[in-house]
Amino acid sequence: MQVLNQSSVSNNTGSEGGAVRCRHVAGVAVTSGSSMSLNRATGSSGGAIYAWDNMGGSEDTGAIVISGGSRVDSNSAAQSGGVIALQTVVLQVLVSDSSSLSGNVAQSGDGGAIRVRHVDMFVVEAGSSVSNNTAADGSGRGGALFADGVGDQRNMTLVAVRDRSHLDGNRAKQGGGAVALWVTLEGLVISGDSSMDGNEADGPDGGGALRVRHVGRMEVTDGSSVSGNTAAAGRGGAVFAEGVWEWRVERLAVANGSRVDGNWAAQEGGAFWTNIPLTEFQVRMRASVARSGRYAKGLCVPVA
Repeated sequence: MQVLNQSSVSNNTGSEGGAVRCRHVAGVAVTSGSSMSLNRATGSSGGAIYAWDNMGGSEDTGAIVISGGSRVDSNSAAQSGGVIALQTVVLQVLVSDSSSLSGNVAQSGDGGAIRVRHVDMFVVEAGSSVSNNTAADGSGRGGALFADGVGDQRNMTLVAVRDRSHLDGNRAKQGGGAVALWVTLEGLVISGDSSMDGNEADGPDGGGALRVRHVGRMEVTDGSSVSGNTAAAGRGGAVFAEGVWEWRVERLAVANGSRVDGNWAAQEGGAFWTNIPLTEFQVRMRASVARSGRYAKGLCVPVA
């Protein structure tokens, strides 16, 4: 599905798939100053797009791309996927070039903006924003993005917010205020004067900004911030990553004038929580980790 060259798909309403309902979607592109906004699924999932894929998820979706100053904003679904709900593996979700994925709502399910079975990469870059999306009630995981990993436990390669971009102000009723992934994430990178700030998870699943099964490395670099995130009833004010003991978090680094501060958890790990060993923890080159915590439990990790 392509929306190109200052075009729009807007103000459509349906019970399931406010604008489009089909069996399978090979890819979605909203580019070159286009928009997909104010679509509503009033009875089920997929505020703009719903694909049920009755082949059991055997056909991957190539990419969901929002680029070139485009906007995918203010869509809603009664259940999951405020904008898009797919039962397939998505190879990449990309928001780039001063684009926006913001203000979308899943009223009683997962993925305030996007719900899929699995995603390999989620990248927000080049002055773009994924902000103020909400998984409002019910299962309520992943304020912006949720991937359940059911039947597909491949690792997710990367979550990246880079080059003056923002993953801010998203909220989930249960866990993963911005992103919830029930798989291993190899790398989380916030870089280039970017932010993952002000996200909130209200339930015991935790992870004010990010809730994953495991994370291999986390880097906050080059004047970026992970700040003001909240796990209101759980662990990991910014990041919750629960693994098994033989795994390792290889690196947690805050560098080059970046900051991780003002995050809060009702339980352990005001900024970052994991139950597995951390191999390397670095704060360097005018960076700071400060004012994050629940009582004395600011950064909760076993050290390798």
